[in-house]
Amino acid sequence: MTPVPADQRNHRLRPEQGFITMLTVAPTTRRQGVGARLLKATEAACTSSKLFT
Repeated sequence: MTPVPADQRNHRLRPEQGFITMLTVAPTTRRQGVGARLLKATEAACTSSKLFT
C-alpha cells in the first residue's frame, strides 16, 4: 500500500469540525502541564462544535 501524502490525508474532514493531528512538547518541558495548557488553549480557540484529537 502506498502512503497518502500529508496534504491529502484529511480530505474526509469537514470544515465545521476541528481536528488536532499532533501535539508535541519538548522533552525539557514535559510533566509540567505544558501539553494540557496547549490543548486547553486550542479547545478555547476552536470555533467548531466538535474537536477531534
